[in-house]
Amino acid sequence: MSSKTGFVLVLASLILIFGTQIFLVYDYYSTTRAAWTKESNAILEEAFRADLTIRNDKYRETINESTVVIAPPEPGNVEDMPVVDIRNDKVNNVISGLDMIIHLHISPIVPLNLHKLDSITSTILMTRDFQSSFTVNLINQKTGELIDSSSDNWQSSLFMISSEPMVIDAANSIALQLHLLNPFQIIIKRMGLMLVSSLVLSLNCLLAFMYLQKVLAR
Repeated sequence: MSSKTGFVLVLASLILIFGTQIFLVYDYYSTTRAAWTKESNAILEEAFRADLTIRNDKYRETINESTVVIAPPEPGNVEDMPVVDIRNDKVNNVISGLDMIIHLHISPIVPLNLHKLDSITSTILMTRDFQSSFTVNLINQKTGELIDSSSDNWQSSLFMISSEPMVIDAANSIALQLHLLNPFQIIIKRMGLMLVSSLVLSLNCLLAFMYLQKVLAR
């Protein structure tokens, strides 16, 4: 086998190894990112329910009631009542019906405050060892229009992790969404071993290629 043929074979093998490494890293990152999205969904739901409990207590204090009483609908023809259909392909994350009813009932007196929800979310992220700046946004679920945000100057980034929109008012298509803006520490922590092993293997392949090139050149 000529040195030129050997060089081509070694180069092709090296490219194949690098390509495999890139694919494995990307596949692992995609799988891990999907898990982060599910975890961000759980964090947002936990924060909303904690905030709802606080607002509910404040509402009861305001009206001097020990329990929240949901007023029944006014008498009328049931067929004429509007029906809210949340069975939509775009709606992937919806709070429970009871939570939504309580939220809509108490909101006129104790409205949702994104800055307080932001503070609760921050505490939950710390307990789960998520170190990243973030924002909680109020959006129109159908159009994606931003209604309000807990952070004034947030910007999207390449590695931003976003929860699925969590619908809190189905009739008006209003939803909450959590964005982890720069989760680099999370990526390094959870993918560190994969990235290091890939780097070591790539360096070994490169050194082996250089050595073989010298051997073939003799």
